[in-house]
Amino acid sequence: PVPPEIWPGTTPKLSIIAEAPSPNEVQARRPQIGRGWDSALKPALDAQGIKRDEVIITNALLCQPPSNDLKALTQLIKKKNASIAAENIQRAKRGESPQPAVPSPLDCCRPALLPIVQAAPNVLVLGGSPWRSLTGEDSAVRSIRGAFMERLLIPETGTIWRPTGNLRANPPAGLVHLKMTVSWNPAYVLRSPGWGPVFHQDVGRWARWLRGELTWKPHTLIRNPSPDELEQVLFGHPWLSIDVETDGKEHDAANLRCIGFADVPDGKTAWVVHFRSVDGRKRLGDEYEVASGDKTGWYAPHDAARIRDMLRRYFTDKRFTKAGHNFGYFDAAILMRELEIPEIPGIVDQILLARTAHSAAPRDLYTVGTLCTDV
Repeated sequence: PVPPEIWPGTTPKLSIIAEAPSPNEVQARRPQIGRGWDSALKPALDAQGIKRDEVIITNALLCQPPSNDLKALTQLIKKKNASIAAENIQRAKRGESPQPAVPSPLDCCRPALLPIVQAAPNVLVLGGSPWRSLTGEDSAVRSIRGAFMERLLIPETGTIWRPTGNLRANPPAGLVHLKMTVSWNPAYVLRSPGWGPVFHQDVGRWARWLRGELTWKPHTLIRNPSPDELEQVLFGHPWLSIDVETDGKEHDAANLRCIGFADVPDGKTAWVVHFRSVDGRKRLGDEYEVASGDKTGWYAPHDAARIRDMLRRYFTDKRFTKAGHNFGYFDAAILMRELEIPEIPGIVDQILLARTAHSAAPRDLYTVGTLCTDV
């Protein structure tokens, strides 16, 4: 086994959990050495002023799997356990005791992880396998990487669960408050260099989160602003960031659900104009409804007509810059069809900006957002 690395005389509060040791790590009996460390993880930590002796480093699987292929080993065990389950059905019919299932290597090594995260509860998880092993949550790395996730550990049982409400802000005594961020395994980053800038940013986001230095601040959200308020928003800002939500993925068939606007560069307020309800039964201009005590209701018909006219004027006015992710293709096509306008001048498409800044990185909205901001 490759043991965790804890520098003598130190009491780190940061921990890094990767997937499984490489051949070099097995030979040196030391985790995270070689190209993955030198080319990916070390530069990302250096940029945040984090030294190796300030972190506990380990792997979710302490031994190298056969052929250095954890995925193949996992599939082999699943197949074996399916065969055992089928055999146990027959054994039960014969009145015989069932055969035990083959345990997962990650499950076998999990008890070694718990004291580490208990001692160093600010955790950078590198890969999907260590995340599933630690938390039991089966989430793809691409869907959760870079996020700020808080969990509670019950030391006596090893249970890790997601707190909500007051428990999140004030966890009970005796529980360990874990602050975790997931990113790619450094070996994967070497094989897929387009993820390099994203990995570097993920480590930076994790470090800034722990230091309380995140640059992103939540917007004040205003749903269905009055026509007068919306007019001030549209024609009072030379530049707005815009997003549309639809009920489909094909622009020629999808229907507009809502339009969101955010002020730039202040970034303090966002406004949402609803066009259709989620079930599609209610549309802008239908019979007036207002939820009690808030502004989530729909517009009166005469206000709806005014808002449509206002949006047509705004989106066809070349004096105003309209920025959005994939705005020049999908969003623009949806708005031109919904508002019955021939074109939208003044578009700045964030996908093009993302390509300019990070040409090899993926360009989906989640990746671009977490790559360029601390959202």
